[in-house]
Amino acid sequence: MPPKEKKYTIIISTIGSLILLGSILFPLLGHFSDQISPSKPTIPSFSWDNQKPGVYDERKLFRTSSDVFSIQKNNDDYFIKDVSLEEKDAYLVFPSMVKDADGSYFSIAGTAKESLHDNLISSSANSLKGVYFPSLYTTIGESSFANMPKLEEVRFGSGEGSQTLQNHAFENDISLKEISFSKNLVSIGIESFKNNTSLLKIDLLSTSLKTLGEGAFNGCSSLNEVYLPSSLTSLPKSLFASCSSLKKIHYEGKLTAWANLPKDSSWMQGSSIREIICSDGIHIQE
Repeated sequence: MPPKEKKYTIIISTIGSLILLGSILFPLLGHFSDQISPSKPTIPSFSWDNQKPGVYDERKLFRTSSDVFSIQKNNDDYFIKDVSLEEKDAYLVFPSMVKDADGSYFSIAGTAKESLHDNLISSSANSLKGVYFPSLYTTIGESSFANMPKLEEVRFGSGEGSQTLQNHAFENDISLKEISFSKNLVSIGIESFKNNTSLLKIDLLSTSLKTLGEGAFNGCSSLNEVYLPSSLTSLPKSLFASCSSLKKIHYEGKLTAWANLPKDSSWMQGSSIREIICSDGIHIQE
């Protein structure tokens, strides 16, 4: 063989050997690397689901459940008459439903004998940011959570039965941004969420809602998404009044159902609603 051809043969042979060696070594190195390199720990995201009842601080660390809930039985129902909080308590998890032999549930009391704001929680709850119900509470009392300047999130649980939010239940909660409604919800009272100026979205499609009180969302100036179920029976006075950011509403029913739905003449006064998006088309609001 001439010298040049031999040189080329040696070079090509050497390159081929290196490629073969690499194909054997790289998988082995990867295997040992997996064995040697420590795996990164998985940090679970925090969830309020299944958290024990009681109060939590700003860091979501459990503080106590002792003497937090004052519970009273009235006939066949249980009522939480009072909740005792300290100034720095930030999150509140209610106990799961309590049942008697006849199957009665917890509910939250609101009576005319007590002042509206003190029906459930005193004004010392100004630091409260989140309220969580792991199960169905049949009644949320009048003004039970009204005038809480830092309240940002509310989540309702579900169960067997129906739920009512009484008048002014969350009125003037100016920081409230997120509400997860119970599928058992059938009624929202008068001005229940009035002047919740940080509220962006209301989704009631998964509920059993039939009745909305007058001015239920009046003054929710940042509200821009609304989803209404076909089970709704009417749109009352000042329902979305002064909701200046609200331009469209999603309605679960058909165009004919929307046209036949009773509406007070002032239900959207001062809002920017122009479209009603129904299941079979879009209604242009005049």
